[in-house]
Amino acid sequence: MRKATGKVVSLVLALALVVTSFSSTFAFAATRSETATVVHGEPGNVTLVNLSDVADSAVDLANAKEAGQDKFDITAHIGDSVWLETYDHIEVNDVEISSVSVRGDNIIRVAKDSNDHYIATVRSATGTGTATVNVLYTGTTTDRGEDEITVRGSASFTVTLIDAETPYFMGVSDLQKNPQTGKEALSAKKNPESESSKAEPVVYGTASFVLPRRSGTSAEKLGEDDQNLIVAQDYKYFDSNFSYAGGSYDSENKVYDLAEGIDAAKTYVITATGTNNYMSVNEKNQITYGVIDPSVGNTIRLSVYSLREVKDDVVVGEDGTTQEQVIGYTTNRSVAQASARVQNKIVGDFGSVELGDGSQDYVGLNEKTTVLSKSKPYVKIGDVNWDATNADLYPDAGLTVSGGRVGDIYANA
Repeated sequence: MRKATGKVVSLVLALALVVTSFSSTFAFAATRSETATVVHGEPGNVTLVNLSDVADSAVDLANAKEAGQDKFDITAHIGDSVWLETYDHIEVNDVEISSVSVRGDNIIRVAKDSNDHYIATVRSATGTGTATVNVLYTGTTTDRGEDEITVRGSASFTVTLIDAETPYFMGVSDLQKNPQTGKEALSAKKNPESESSKAEPVVYGTASFVLPRRSGTSAEKLGEDDQNLIVAQDYKYFDSNFSYAGGSYDSENKVYDLAEGIDAAKTYVITATGTNNYMSVNEKNQITYGVIDPSVGNTIRLSVYSLREVKDDVVVGEDGTTQEQVIGYTTNRSVAQASARVQNKIVGDFGSVELGDGSQDYVGLNEKTTVLSKSKPYVKIGDVNWDATNADLYPDAGLTVSGGRVGDIYANA
């Protein structure tokens, strides 16, 4: 009896194993999934502006939040910018966001809204920092002629939260040592006594220095019609005089003198420091900065300073009575900084890079007679050799490199 019972139980278990095995195989085929080999496209990085400009007013802060100025729509930002590709190059186009996670500074929180959009909300009206948003995507395909396959992939972007009342730089770039433009600038005289004879920078870059503003929630550059004024300390390499946005420099009292109607709280002084540095600012808040007589590796640092009042006793009565008054402004604290480094870049009509032969010849940028080192590569343009060590090369046509260490080569042939 026990032996017979044992056989029945064994049979039941065997049947259960068969059914279970069959069911597992069926379920696996129906829900097959894999990781995307390639994730095409990347969501662009985002800069958000906090609400510090209205944080002191409970009413204004509440109104800003009611208008959604503390929120950012991640789903709308991504849109159709990302699609997935399988290992056998099937493009999965019907891609949806399946989850969003955040790491880094604790500046935003993410949740779904009533439209199933992932919304980032800024946690603090005065917070700043940087966080990485990682987005997991899911799509399906049946292009292999099998059951539906779920494909997953991920991409990330950076969210930077900046202060609404703190200036910042946009677009600061490394300086390029370029013989096509650099050689012509050498003829300018470096004479600090003459405004018209100030040398232009041999290497230069451009940047914008702005106060943030919100368009919805994202940060934008200021337009030329905006009234956030900048006072630039012009050509600091030569002198400390400047004339911009109605301001001037009082060399006797060593203070900045602002024209009537200029708000000192929104006026800043920009300086450039470095080796033979150069800087100017135009009416569109665009900075041209650079180095005169440069060497590769020279660095220029741009700094933005807020202003503070300078007070002194001023005679106000015929009897000589005095009263403390504001006589001007001086730099206060640094509120923004950026730096750029001189890079080596050679552009022009040349077809070869040759190692030096130990002879003496002209070497740019400064056309000084130098012994051509046998261990260094040179490019000759006209009568001038250019040291091509670690230089990025942009020849007009093809290029032959005989030896030495160079940078990237961008040749048409």
